[in-house]
Amino acid sequence: MLITCPNEKENTSHNLMMWKCYEKVVHGKTRACLKNKVLRLQYNEITVHVFFSYTRPRLQKFILHNFMARFQEEQYKTCLETFPPEIVMSIIDFVEMYTFMDFNEVQEMHWHSFQLTILVHIYYQWNPTYLENPNIDAKKLIIEYNYYIFL
Repeated sequence: MLITCPNEKENTSHNLMMWKCYEKVVHGKTRACLKNKVLRLQYNEITVHVFFSYTRPRLQKFILHNFMARFQEEQYKTCLETFPPEIVMSIIDFVEMYTFMDFNEVQEMHWHSFQLTILVHIYYQWNPTYLENPNIDAKKLIIEYNYYIFL
């Protein structure tokens, strides 16, 4: 919970602040007459009340996300350090969903779009050479990366 002055909370104050943030700004048009947006650093002069009303709902989500990310990182490291040799650890990560838009004609009048999903599968297993003789110069784990693309 953010603690603010009563004047700022009730929007009776006219104190202004400079808010430095990145925003998507329209920058011309594409050849297909669609708005072209670019990410730019903007300086906005706003009231403190507007800033807090924007920030307050996002702050709790950010704190929870940060807590979960740290907890998951700890669990992941613990699993890597302690999983037994007869176990294979498999992690599948949803990377991204992409939408592609292309045109079928030279005049750019006929558009077609399709989606693409990328998944990463990471596979961990103990190196048998390391298990037989931990003193030799061998990697402790065998790590294999597989990428799956779905159209």
